[in-house]
Amino acid sequence: MKRLFLTSWIGGCDRADPLRTPTKLNNINHFVNRLKHACPSINTLTYIASDPLDFDKTDEHSERLMQNFRLDGFAPKTLYVIDARSSFDLKNAIMSSDVVFLAGGHVPTQNRFFKSIGLKEILKDYDGVVIGQSAGSMNMAETVYSPPEEPGDFVDPNFQIQIDGLGLTKINIMPHINFADTVTFGGESVWDMSLKDSKKIYHYGIVDGAFIEIYSGATAYGKTCLFRDGECKWLCDNGESVEVNDRYEI
Repeated sequence: MKRLFLTSWIGGCDRADPLRTPTKLNNINHFVNRLKHACPSINTLTYIASDPLDFDKTDEHSERLMQNFRLDGFAPKTLYVIDARSSFDLKNAIMSSDVVFLAGGHVPTQNRFFKSIGLKEILKDYDGVVIGQSAGSMNMAETVYSPPEEPGDFVDPNFQIQIDGLGLTKINIMPHINFADTVTFGGESVWDMSLKDSKKIYHYGIVDGAFIEIYSGATAYGKTCLFRDGECKWLCDNGESVEVNDRYEI
């Protein structure tokens, strides 16, 4: 049975550091502890890119993630990176992995890439740990909540805010909610957009350092809120946890 971690940002470097020197992962809400409970050691890690053509970003982030895991005592030995350059058997790589990591980025771009490599079908047979970060978490859903975020999204007459995802969960999230009132897309803050869209699309908002772990049930760790019916309700704070579900009940 797969264990899922839907995260916003797991840390691993100081954002103010121009060199992005690897650090331990953010454990303020026990993410590392929960991951070690699920997977005490990581022999093989598969990193799946958000943009299959952004090789520099993918190389930088995947190598840093390996170093992050080493600093936290997981000692991974093998790294598979899946992007447009990959020529190995993707299914064999994923099936041999202890952890599959879905990178953050532009949700529709990553969604198209996942479909092009048949990731949904591959993951049906995978029983390890899947960690999504930001867009990677959003694309785990059966029906993904994907609001516009790039200039081209707003002028695309065919842009859809709901798209088919990996089908690993029915839970939708909005990551980086700690920045939601200061970040604007198309002249509208992410916070206001989430409130408006929640009249039809219920979803959880999580701050950086918080996450939702899904196994036999679903538990939110850290600062998490529920967007539903045009309103927001905070469910728990950092250092706390609460059970959540795909019915978005309070």
